[in-house]
Amino acid sequence: MIWTHSGIKRDDFLAAVDRAVVGSREDGPFRLIALLNSPAGYMLVLDQVGPGGEDGDGANGLRRPTRTPVSAAYWRNVVVPSTIGKLLAMGDTADFHIAQHVRFLGLFRPGGKYRTGKPEDAKYEAYICELIPDWVIRFFTAALLRVKYWLDDAPLERPNAEEMTYWSENHQMLFASAEYILPSFFPGETFVYANQSASWHRDRAIARMRAWLDHRLQFGYSEMNSGVYYNQHLPGLFNLVDFSPDEEIRSKALIALDLMMFDIVRRVCQGSFVAASGRQYWAPKRSGWSVSLLDTIELLTGSVGDCWGTK
Repeated sequence: MIWTHSGIKRDDFLAAVDRAVVGSREDGPFRLIALLNSPAGYMLVLDQVGPGGEDGDGANGLRRPTRTPVSAAYWRNVVVPSTIGKLLAMGDTADFHIAQHVRFLGLFRPGGKYRTGKPEDAKYEAYICELIPDWVIRFFTAALLRVKYWLDDAPLERPNAEEMTYWSENHQMLFASAEYILPSFFPGETFVYANQSASWHRDRAIARMRAWLDHRLQFGYSEMNSGVYYNQHLPGLFNLVDFSPDEEIRSKALIALDLMMFDIVRRVCQGSFVAASGRQYWAPKRSGWSVSLLDTIELLTGSVGDCWGTK
């Protein structure tokens, strides 16, 4: 049963089911899907918020999805497993998903790189509005403004005292880059977990971001040549290059990204990435074609091909 695997009490789960459909809510089917597939995130946040948490701005913009095929696709494939299941639940590795949400908003929110608001882009704006409903932008924004971004913030109130992982190289950068970039997207908003302003978060994160980049340029990567974790560094580094409001940070991130790409390319042989590594798991130890970087290697070198002989 769902409550057995998630640690949720049966009676609490059934009560949440009743609340999800109370009054024949228009979004009842969406809420039931979320409760069934991401019960922890749903019950921690969505089950607790009233209309004020759905219809407000910023962190209170957890909008109800519209009943359209496009909305259903977002809800099933992104919102339930990632936005609710990781960001709102603040589950371990949530920062991997945070980086993806930051990139999406950096490109596609109104005012983002691909939505300039210029009159000459009006045709594209009309097109993109059909593919990205307003509720998606608001829901992603609200979720990002609710995250605990660093260890200094109050502990998560969990029976097992479990926290997200902040301390290894990729996690340090992913949390810091998001906390540094998001205030430039939403300068007037409050980040509700720490109950601090956007500028406060930016100032806290930029110190960590500078230190992380300086250490990479001085000493290299501690997770060196990792076919697993280089793939987690890349989203944060790309976000810094594309969305950093500070030229110093952007330039250093670009150098760090160049160094990583050099590491990858010079250690690839026929699409296989094998080298002495700072962190590695069994699959990439066993085969250089089992690394999570494989798509990146194919884009960079075109040398992967049909490495498993399936064609």
